[in-house]
Amino acid sequence: MALLTGKGMETILRRIMDKSDIEDEEMIADIERLRSDFSEREGILKNYGDVSEGDDDYEFIEKTREDGDGWKEKYNRLRKQYTDRFFGSSDVKEDFEEIMDETVEDVERDGTVQTIDELLERVEG
Repeated sequence: MALLTGKGMETILRRIMDKSDIEDEEMIADIERLRSDFSEREGILKNYGDVSEGDDDYEFIEKTREDGDGWKEKYNRLRKQYTDRFFGSSDVKEDFEEIMDETVEDVERDGTVQTIDELLERVEG
């Protein structure tokens, strides 16, 4: 059995209300609650798939992930990067040494009086 669309649900609820000649406020409130819950469910389903609507029912087609098994490669790559950073690799050591050299230069420069032009030259290159 296919899932009902908003239009299909509304048709059934309207038929129930018309045939039973409902005047009870609690019953009307219950029907409004059903409409609200249906609307919320429909919104959630659209996050997980595509909805092909017909007159009273629709077909739900689950979305497929674009990356498929790509998560595994991404996980392994990120894991390797983390391990390399934590335990050190040649790339990380070279970056670290370069950053440390720049830091030492900055600290030495901080101890001397500099003009505004000298300060801006460092920033602007």
